Amino acid sequence: MARKKTTPTDASTTDQIEILPIPAVSKTAITKARDLALAIIAETTALAVNLVVDTEEQYHAADEILHKIKVTGKRLDVPFDEVIKPVRGGLDKVYYLRRSIENPLLDLENTVKEKMRVYKINESQRLDAERQEHLRLQKEAEQVEEQARLLQAAQAPPAPTYPPTTFQHPVGCPCGTCDGRGSVVIAAPVFIPPTPAPAPEVVALPLVPPSQPVRAASSSATKVKKARIYDMSLFIQGVTLGMTPEDLLQVDWSALNARVKNDPDTVATYPGVEVYDDFTISGR
Repeated sequence: MARKKTTPTDASTTDQIEILPIPAVSKTAITKARDLALAIIAETTALAVNLVVDTEEQYHAADEILHKIKVTGKRLDVPFDEVIKPVRGGLDKVYYLRRSIENPLLDLENTVKEKMRVYKINESQRLDAERQEHLRLQKEAEQVEEQARLLQAAQAPPAPTYPPTTFQHPVGCPCGTCDGRGSVVIAAPVFIPPTPAPAPEVVALPLVPPSQPVRAASSSATKVKKARIYDMSLFIQGVTLGMTPEDLLQVDWSALNARVKNDPDTVATYPGVEVYDDFTISGR
């Protein structure tokens, strides 16, 4: 919740606040006030045990109990005022003094946090863009390498095919590779591997890794998901169609009842709203 902006506090500002001494309160005085208060409410609380309001007589009896509760509550002020009044004024001034000094500090904290939050939002968007660009460049580099590989394969000459060699040995040939009877010898073909085509020159730009988010020493920034309603009519339509949970619509009962008090006939025309009679019981 946003705090109300306050002006910076300094010694000259706090010097204008009246500082009252706070007298000591003994344990005996507090114990005495407690015992008197318990004695005051004992009789009244006993009256409401097993209270049933079903008849007119019981209603009047409940009305009398309610009156006694109000009276008893006022009587409780007596024993505690003797303890509270001497110190209340001084304590109120001390609390006011603390708030006067602390509120600007809290405002400053909220201001610093907001500036850091905006920075982290901008940083997150920048890093996301860097990551997307890094992935794009990486994909382009892979495509260039694949195209170079395909081009090199397409430029390679086909493997040469040499037909087998046949020749006739004379009868009585002492070579040892034939049977010496003038056989025809077929020599297996000899394959000479072709000279591979030179690989095309590929100039790959170095990939710069994405930047890392800033990490502070005394605070932490956690990326969270939040939602905001940019079109209330669409949001309500989603509830009507069952696409949005109905419990996400929270009624401001104070505002609604304030309108009923001022103009019940108009509120009765609101779709889905019923104006009815009820009772508020107030003790006197």
